Amino acid sequence: MKLEDAKILIGDDSILARKQLKDVLTTFGGKHFFEAANGQEAIEKFKAEKPDIVFLDIVMPQKDGISAVS
Repeated sequence: MKLEDAKILIGDDSILARKQLKDVLTTFGGKHFFEAANGQEAIEKFKAEKPDIVFLDIVMPQKDGISAVS
């Protein structure tokens, strides 16, 4: 799979961190992004969008990254 074809979910409570990661991934060909501001939202977006790649912050409100994975 090429990065340009991958659906990518970025879960982080920091808008700046999400933007920076998205900018870096865009330079490598990433095009299809979904964002979540907390762990619960990341779970909901994961179920709805079925992303190929997921980046999660560990410390987030409502559910942290570790809880969101389990």
